[in-house]
Amino acid sequence: MEEEYYDEEEMYSENNVVEESIAEMSIREQLSNIAINFSGMASTAGKMVEIALNADNDPLAVEKLRKIYEREILGIKEKIDGGRERLFRYLSRMRETISYLSAYAQVSILYTKTAQYIEGFTYRLFLYTSKYQKIDDDVKKDLTKLMNILNEMSSSLLRVFRSIGVNKTIVREAISDVKIKEEEADSIYRTLYVKVIERYSGNVKNLLLLENLVNSLENSIDLLKDISDYSLILI
Repeated sequence: MEEEYYDEEEMYSENNVVEESIAEMSIREQLSNIAINFSGMASTAGKMVEIALNADNDPLAVEKLRKIYEREILGIKEKIDGGRERLFRYLSRMRETISYLSAYAQVSILYTKTAQYIEGFTYRLFLYTSKYQKIDDDVKKDLTKLMNILNEMSSSLLRVFRSIGVNKTIVREAISDVKIKEEEADSIYRTLYVKVIERYSGNVKNLLLLENLVNSLENSIDLLKDISDYSLILI
């Protein structure tokens, strides 16, 4: 019987492709989990915005915000931080076989930074409500619009990471949605920022807290757009 011949380089190449495929499936699953946790954080922040902007009619609003911030926001942020750390350990072990390693790493870093901004936003929201409460109605409307956009962008990014490697059309459509929403948010932010400066300049403490609150939300939205940019590399 003639001895079969196997090309060693070809065998290694095939095994490497399989290993890379399994590794990237694991990475995508980990990124999806981070995206799921962030989506939950954004949704919880939206709930806090609703409570804060209706605090005039709710004597328990401040206590509700405190509990949500301490029990939910901080807990979810910890999960996102932990997810990034686990992903980095995995990337370190598999770095010889994974394509686009830096893009995967950067996405997880950006999610962590965005979670930090959301944590800062919700804390300032609690602090502002506990000290001042009163926010002009049209400022409330713009804040609500920005928060809704952040939630929509978060949901679109979740679709991205659930669909990478499965359906390129869904990924591209979801990325396009993120970019469109970010442009809409920029327009709202510019208008809102001017309103805040004009209407609260008489009280420096009040102004600085509300200004930082709005900036934290805008920075979060900008980072979500950055995440969508990096996800293009992974299609």
